[in-house]
Amino acid sequence: MSKEIVLRVRAPNGLQRLTINTSSTLGDLKGHIEKLTGIPQRDQVIIVDDQRNQPLGLLPTTKLFTVPSLEDGTQLWVKSAGGNYQSVEIRNPELEAAQKKLEAQSQAYANIKAPSKPNEKSSTAAPSNTAMQEEKKTSDPKPTNPPPKSSDSGKPGDKNIKHESFEHYLHEMVAKTKLTPENISYKMKKTCPYHPPYPKSMCNKCMPQAANIKRQTWRHVDYAEFMNTREVSNFVSHWMQQGCAIQRGGLLYGYYAEDPNYEGGVRAIIEAIYEPPQQGEVSSFEFKADADESLVDRIAEALSLERIGWIFTTIDSNSVLTSYETRMAAKLQEQHVVIHPCGYRVTKFITVVMRHSKDEVVPDVYMVSDQCQALERDEIFTEPETRKELLVREPVETHDILPTVIVEGKPTKKIEPEFFIVNVAHGRPKTSQFSIMKHADFPVENRSTPQKPIDIKNYLKKFGNEKSYMKYSDFHLLVYLAKLLDVETVLTICEAIRNEQEVPSGIEMLLEALN
Repeated sequence: MSKEIVLRVRAPNGLQRLTINTSSTLGDLKGHIEKLTGIPQRDQVIIVDDQRNQPLGLLPTTKLFTVPSLEDGTQLWVKSAGGNYQSVEIRNPELEAAQKKLEAQSQAYANIKAPSKPNEKSSTAAPSNTAMQEEKKTSDPKPTNPPPKSSDSGKPGDKNIKHESFEHYLHEMVAKTKLTPENISYKMKKTCPYHPPYPKSMCNKCMPQAANIKRQTWRHVDYAEFMNTREVSNFVSHWMQQGCAIQRGGLLYGYYAEDPNYEGGVRAIIEAIYEPPQQGEVSSFEFKADADESLVDRIAEALSLERIGWIFTTIDSNSVLTSYETRMAAKLQEQHVVIHPCGYRVTKFITVVMRHSKDEVVPDVYMVSDQCQALERDEIFTEPETRKELLVREPVETHDILPTVIVEGKPTKKIEPEFFIVNVAHGRPKTSQFSIMKHADFPVENRSTPQKPIDIKNYLKKFGNEKSYMKYSDFHLLVYLAKLLDVETVLTICEAIRNEQEVPSGIEMLLEALN
């Protein structure tokens, strides 16, 4: 009777997944949700699928297999009892233990020896244009290939640490100071209770805080896993066929999961790439307005996916990120902010860069720091003079007061992008059998060769003998079908893919008739 099921959890900090055995109790489920969301068990309101007005009101000892609404693929909406996501108290079982236990744990971390050769990336090679072939079938039941216990383990005792997970950083901060991090702002406060509104009057409390540029020690995503290695290979091959002379970009769709290999870690699991309309040139590219943006997001959500990052090609091997790319990453991260239960503004939007390394093209995965994101959001930067420096703008009028920007103890107007870079470990799984999107063979949207109905016929010839929910699990195919037919039909297909159920026969007959 008992079996492993996957539940999708929609909470204020985004969409995540958890795997649990149906022999577990509702109390066990709430414990898992507390780890993912930070919402205490006593405050959790769990709502199943579309019944958003009917909370799951069961005893903590209730076995999950006795709850008919909890099936493999079920989506749960989780919020705090008061409904105020920003005021939820951050709790963690470790923080509720005695202070001696916390100190002992920290001391244990401190005794861990760092490896002699720190390596940010996974020991499993990340996808490249030569190595990114379809994985061999394997009986290994594990869905992912864990990153090594490297110098970037997220544990404070590691002397070679570059970044620790945000959750670990937060828990340590709360344990030591009883405080949570404050959101960064570099804007002038134009309302103050102590004097008339600015610009009639102002005080020191109204002035924007100085921007003391420091490298960020934590990260919001610890590991990026490429489930769609063949699709990334296709993306790179298209670029190389044009002599790498026209740069290309795309949006990444996937989901987030807990990463047990890092203390409080988060894993971004990449399932698909969508390529919006764009204009490319030798040194850069630019996304254009996309009439299909909301349609693509709707299809992704029906597959239990969301937009988790962006990817682009570059011929620049001298910069980790250029000034333009750094600002673009900051803008995109700001567009995908969620509110952490402690009230802190958090983003998990990653940046993937495909560039030449010796004889192959390999990915690098980054985020930019919360400080960089705030400086871009508050319009402190202006168009840079070079690709290697970010430039602080000048005041445009008398009342335009900007923060003092300080780098290594000195005021400056120019900042190297490297100060803002946050490295993210990455790799690919041993097997792709656990991916949601099984294929990446349908012609890609918004390229020089337009998609046509005959492409559907050719695609079905190739995969016609597969189970229907596997056959149609190609993101580019689903987007095209939504534009060719109607959204509701495609959403029905998405539901079948998500739940691993057969596509209704009527829809199959309709698709097979397209030629």
